[in-house]
Amino acid sequence: MRYLASVLVLGAIACVAGCATELEPALDDDAEAAEAATSVCAEEAAGSGAARDCHAREVDDVQGAYFRKVTSATRRAHAGVAGEGVLPRVELDPARWLSTPAALRSVQPPQKVFSFGSLDVPSVYMGGHAGSQEVDAGLAWSRVFLRDGSAAWTDDVVSGSDGGDPERRFTVQADGRVVSATGRVRAQGLTGLVEDWAFRPFWRVRAWNNPSVSSPDNRYFFPGQAFRMSVRVTARDELTLRIDGGADDRAPFSVTFAAAGFGRGASQSFKRVNSIDLSQSIDGRRAGREGAPVLPTRSRVTGARWTRVDLLRADGSRGCKLACGASAVVGADLRGRYDSIFTLSGQNSAGAETIDIDPPDR
Repeated sequence: MRYLASVLVLGAIACVAGCATELEPALDDDAEAAEAATSVCAEEAAGSGAARDCHAREVDDVQGAYFRKVTSATRRAHAGVAGEGVLPRVELDPARWLSTPAALRSVQPPQKVFSFGSLDVPSVYMGGHAGSQEVDAGLAWSRVFLRDGSAAWTDDVVSGSDGGDPERRFTVQADGRVVSATGRVRAQGLTGLVEDWAFRPFWRVRAWNNPSVSSPDNRYFFPGQAFRMSVRVTARDELTLRIDGGADDRAPFSVTFAAAGFGRGASQSFKRVNSIDLSQSIDGRRAGREGAPVLPTRSRVTGARWTRVDLLRADGSRGCKLACGASAVVGADLRGRYDSIFTLSGQNSAGAETIDIDPPDR
């Protein structure tokens, strides 16, 4: 889902003499001086957008997702992006659902249900662009699984998410019993339960990746939960994604992955994105809609919040804010109706923004 958009990060130049390695060349003096003269926290400028959006907009030819993407310019001084915020509430269109076959609903473990569920996938992520390489990395709405591969169910039929409450997370045991994560047996079985969903880490370079559900590194984050997220250069052709639930989170998620073209001194940009990515059902199978116009849906996300977003310097420290001087990228299929889909508020000089995404339903 390539729309997992791109927010480019402008940062002040951080590489000074002695910060380069054999793998990561520093900016040469002339290039550094030239870039410094034109990149004095441009993203922190007042912005030249419309009254409802402080970000100037540029149209891209991408199609197939309802995405809000804010990006920096491409600079060799950029080395990453970091943000803090609150995850949105999710409402999914029940008509846009690839139902789990009855034969898989009580299988232990029902591993094949990965491909079923909502055809609309809300996501909150960061990433960047270097050369011809686009990277998306963050959190996407995903089915909840236990480490043994069992798919989870919840009695929260309104949100469709257990919210991290073990009393509201259920699995089907090998003997057919439905048991909560605290060990409570549910006499009604699966009756009155819905599939359990939450936000789960992902990263995409050329292919989509998630942590294995059996791995201790696999984490779930929930609607309304505070989070911190960063994507930063850690070596030439290498990025690290880090996500946690705040300063007291003792089990942050972190993954380092190959990303050709990125590195200290490389021309690169970084971004933040909120999106509803779309799939379609073809002969009962999930298929993406990359490059095709968006579809109407009753799915919506509300209350997504960035409280601050910073561009990172080469040493990992925070540089300029990714604020009103940065550009918002608009998909070609959303041009002309963008303001009716995205409700924006709370923009400020720290890069903050609150976002509701309410697509047309016809």
